[in-house]
Amino acid sequence: MKSVTTPDGDQIRLLPDFTQAVRGLLRNCEGVRYGLKYPAILMITTSGGHEASFSHPKLAKEFVLNKVVRKAS
Repeated sequence: MKSVTTPDGDQIRLLPDFTQAVRGLLRNCEGVRYGLKYPAILMITTSGGHEASFSHPKLAKEFVLNKVVRKAS
C-alpha cells in the first residue's frame, strides 16, 4: 500500500489490484461480468443475474470457487 498526498492536502491510499487472481478464475465462466466500484468493491454478476459484492479478495475467490458454474475445460 502506498500513501500519496494530493496538492489539496488530501491523503490517497493506493492499494494493490486484487482482481488478477479472480479474473483468472472467471475466464472459464461463461456469461459472468465483474468490475470494481469505489471504494474498492469487486462486483461479480453471474450468468443467472445474481450480483454479489466483495471488499476482500479471499471472499471473492471463495464465491467464485463455490457458487459460480464454470465451463468444462
